[in-house]
Amino acid sequence: MAESEGKVGALVVGRCYTGSRDGQPQKKRARKGSCTRELAETFMQVLRDTCNVMEAARAVGKTTAIIYRWRLKDAAFRAAWDKALDEGYAALEMELLRRARFGQDVTEYRTGDDGQEAPVKRVHSYCNNLGMRLLAQHARTVGAYRAGQGGGSDGSRALEEIRRKLMAMKERGEE
Repeated sequence: MAESEGKVGALVVGRCYTGSRDGQPQKKRARKGSCTRELAETFMQVLRDTCNVMEAARAVGKTTAIIYRWRLKDAAFRAAWDKALDEGYAALEMELLRRARFGQDVTEYRTGDDGQEAPVKRVHSYCNNLGMRLLAQHARTVGAYRAGQGGGSDGSRALEEIRRKLMAMKERGEE
């Protein structure tokens, strides 16, 4: 008689020394605010897609304080969190590398006299300053996770090479 997925009151496996009559673990209702498997999976999927804890918390209807409490108390949740961020960070790296190599088409708009925005032109853009700042901000955290997983290089040499090339372009007046 479980309620719908992810809502408080879902049945979870409880800790019971006696078990049920047939020796199976006894199931009980989840406490209000507890982390069910469905909530954790949804949270990790959104975290993997966005690398944004607040957005992932919003997707499961919890505050970031509750989410950080789960992270603090549950080692498996913490490990899944680190893995989700690593996967999201890898996707971000690939997207930024794609943009750095091939650029992206951007439509520029201008507001006319009537207050309506109209497309003016399409340009091919290579500006990735924000992306580089995001990579630099997360590099230490993800590098530590990857080192703990035996993933080898944290990409610091590649990041340094990209920074060096960007500085050379800036000195030449390109961007």
